[in-house]
Amino acid sequence: MTKEEQLKIYAVYLPYRLFLKDIDPMNPFSYELAGLVMDNFDEVLVHDNIDGSVISYGIQGLKPILYDLSYLTKEIEHEGERFVPVEYFEITDDHNSYPIEYDHGNIKLIKDLESIANHNSVFDIKFLPFDVVVKLIEWHFNIFNLNESEFINKATLKAK
Repeated sequence: MTKEEQLKIYAVYLPYRLFLKDIDPMNPFSYELAGLVMDNFDEVLVHDNIDGSVISYGIQGLKPILYDLSYLTKEIEHEGERFVPVEYFEITDDHNSYPIEYDHGNIKLIKDLESIANHNSVFDIKFLPFDVVVKLIEWHFNIFNLNESEFINKATLKAK
């Protein structure tokens, strides 16, 4: 992947507080993405961990911290809240005692999300409703098919 492609991916997550981990094992820090340097594809802007100021940082030493798509059906944590993403879209009942998923076609959405999780298939994401894709980006899912070597799995990061 080129640095320009990498920056395009980071740009999508920019409004949603994406964190980037330094790949240097001697640096235990992760940094919140603050912006992109448009005239230099070698750097991104991150918040400094000490004083919160914005500094430029070499892109080659950073990896985004994202959830693997298989975690769509597993519990994740986002902004201090723990939930199973696929269950977020399962609405149980409307005021007429009819399941909402029948009213709005959510059964197909749930099945599609479960299929994406089971097969780790980024290719089916393009068939999801726009609002759902935005939610997956907000929750920091790897919807761009980054190779396992190109991102840090958020779910396994806490286990270390």
